[in-house]
Amino acid sequence: MPNQTNKHKRALLIELFLVFLCLFLAVFIRFLALTESAAFPEFHYPLYDPAYNHYWAKGLATGDWSLPDWTNDPEILTTPYGRPPGYPFFLGAVYKLFGVNPWAPRLVQSALGILDLFLLYLLVRRVFGRGPAVITLFLGALFWAFPYYETQLTYPAVSLLVLLLLFHLMDLWARRPRILLSTAMGLIFGIFGLFRPNGLLFLPFLMIWMFYAARSQRLLRRWLPSVLWLVGGLAVAVAPVLIRNWIVARDFVFISAYGGINFYAGNHENAPLTEPEIPELHLLAGVRNWSCFDYPLIVRGLGEHLGKPVRFSEANRWFYHQGVTWIWRNPGDFLKGLWKKTLLFWGPVEVTNDTVPELDRIHSPLYAKLPGFSFLMTLFLAGITLWALAVRYGTTTPHARVMASGLMLFLLSYLLSVLPYFVAGRYRMEVVPVMLIFGGLGVWVTLKWLHQYQWRSSVAAAFIFASAAILAGVNWSGYMPSAATWHLRKAMAASSAGDIEAAKSQYALALAHGADSATVWNNLGNLALQTGDREQAENLFAKATAADPLNVFAAANLARLRADSGNAEQALALCEEAIRQSPRNPWGWVAAGRIALDMGQYPQALTWLSRAASLQPENGLIAYDLSRAYYLNGKLQEAIQWGRKAADRLVNMAEPRSNLGWMLGVSGNVEEAEQMLQDALRLKPDLVIARINLAELRLSWNNPTGALTALTEGFDWKQATADWWYTLGRVYEANNNLSGAVQAYREAVNIRPGFAEVWNNLGLIAQKQGQLDDAVSCFQRAIEADPDSPKPRFNLAHVYCARGQTEEARQIFEHLIQQLGPEHPEVNL
Repeated sequence: MPNQTNKHKRALLIELFLVFLCLFLAVFIRFLALTESAAFPEFHYPLYDPAYNHYWAKGLATGDWSLPDWTNDPEILTTPYGRPPGYPFFLGAVYKLFGVNPWAPRLVQSALGILDLFLLYLLVRRVFGRGPAVITLFLGALFWAFPYYETQLTYPAVSLLVLLLLFHLMDLWARRPRILLSTAMGLIFGIFGLFRPNGLLFLPFLMIWMFYAARSQRLLRRWLPSVLWLVGGLAVAVAPVLIRNWIVARDFVFISAYGGINFYAGNHENAPLTEPEIPELHLLAGVRNWSCFDYPLIVRGLGEHLGKPVRFSEANRWFYHQGVTWIWRNPGDFLKGLWKKTLLFWGPVEVTNDTVPELDRIHSPLYAKLPGFSFLMTLFLAGITLWALAVRYGTTTPHARVMASGLMLFLLSYLLSVLPYFVAGRYRMEVVPVMLIFGGLGVWVTLKWLHQYQWRSSVAAAFIFASAAILAGVNWSGYMPSAATWHLRKAMAASSAGDIEAAKSQYALALAHGADSATVWNNLGNLALQTGDREQAENLFAKATAADPLNVFAAANLARLRADSGNAEQALALCEEAIRQSPRNPWGWVAAGRIALDMGQYPQALTWLSRAASLQPENGLIAYDLSRAYYLNGKLQEAIQWGRKAADRLVNMAEPRSNLGWMLGVSGNVEEAEQMLQDALRLKPDLVIARINLAELRLSWNNPTGALTALTEGFDWKQATADWWYTLGRVYEANNNLSGAVQAYREAVNIRPGFAEVWNNLGLIAQKQGQLDDAVSCFQRAIEADPDSPKPRFNLAHVYCARGQTEEARQIFEHLIQQLGPEHPEVNL
């Protein structure tokens, strides 16, 4: 007995040592992965779904829902959830706890990755034994995709944690079916659905498995109550999302609304099966490729296409209907597509989605050395075969068989839940734990046979592994990732990081590999603008527009440069052509509206910007432009309404608050105007226009001392503009500091010699001080600067009268009568 106890302790110590080594290896690999990832711009500037997750989480954590210019608003606060909310809420919690920074989520996810491995080890140890558990842990520690996705702002590390908790609860329930455990299973399963809604297809399979497990324990009477509590727990987990979608949008959307469009992406004529492409995309949204940011625009475009407002649930059904209709008409093509998607799902090549994981792996010093999916597939195929043989010859325990059947049912249901849509490497991460378990079992069985000198069985196992390696290693689908896409995304990230030379190099490689030339040239044009080479930028934008007339962004960029060069009519013509080509893309309308505002064509600008706002009603930047257009068209209340929306959406942007503060002041809402302008200066103390607006507001209610404080307190006078000096001069005048006013006005005209208002005010001060010759000179300069302004002409005429130059005064008044009409009160005076 003592020898048996010592042997047991020794085995336990060896196991603990091996577990420690495996976990240490996993930690070390994650350290290398984080170090490597942090060197790339994507770590700090994520793209596509990770960018969307970051935007959503940052909004939850900080209340800042502002977007970069030229980006469609996903309208997360006002529409049903498009994507499953589980990961963004997790990421938002991380940002809330540790601040919005690129390191916190990666470190937390890496820690969760270690916890995932430990939970996997505990599950296998309890169900299949120590040996398979240690081997499974070792294989999981080496598998490349775990640390890869943990360094991305995406869900696998978290969803796998929830999934493994579900497997643990299944194990406990299978040993002793209880209501409490089934309820917990439902809750955890529901939470898993908030990360991967397609995984909820496992529910009927889980119910069948529970029947089998309860019968094996001779406790079949507990099956139905357990199933009911399972469904109840699941409902409790997902109900808050369903209720929230209804409250926010009065729309019944179950968890997320992208199912239909993703289904249609995988089921239409010539569907690529690896990308979310749909034939009607340009018709509906005026873009060639879409991301999560574009979905509300797509839904709104669908409504216009159908001639009626469309809710998210209706759009979801419409896309599902399109896909089902195509399947009904093309059953053969559908079955071929399913077969190809199956090959893609199990294939050795990682399918591109948010990133290009296959090329990231190949070019990584770390990931290239770690086992890939084909290695794991080899172990899984061999392991499942050897497990079947073990079951056939009765060398497994009843509970292990029950759990193995549950795991295989999950794998089968998950595969079935993915195949109707399109395939991506990230989508198969949830089946990896099951594959690792059976792979570990296969290796353990083979090692046991070798240890027991069962040479025939060992040779058979070697043959099984070799056959599995052939099956798993061949790229049966023929899929290869796009190098053009990889280089293009590298370039976009480098550009966001401000590494212009690296971005140019990657764009050149992307173009060489066949990337869309219009996109590349447009983005290179933006880089040229950043370096101040406007001529090269204009040439690149022109090349992009010629290569693809549907590229609204290239046309808008070219139009902006032409407008800045004085070719405003040509600029508007470019915008109008972009609008004609892509009428449902809001940014052609925005570009035209902004240029029209600069040209003083305020009614036309209002028309164009109103159309943009109808396509993107929650976009803060568009609301800001539209607010300005309404104000310049004399529609103050509408301007304030859109100004409030802009300020609400752009919480960390000072300009909308300054604009709104000014308009509120004009409307007589002085207190709120004051607060809004102070908020603008808190956000951006060097915002000159906000200081001017606040000073003007305080002048309007006879607070010249406060106006002086608003202009000068904490301000770097080196940043002063002509308008700032002009306002300072008026403030000095209000404070009876005429010498200070003259000095300020002189500074203003030094910066802007044709500043008519300043010359007019200098003339009034000179007139007040009896310096009539200087007054005449100043009024004449004002008239030269703005011949249409009547004020300096009135003032000059009064000076002429004071000097007895009645003929000169008479000529001016005759000019004013012709300009203003004889009934003008000051003309009569």
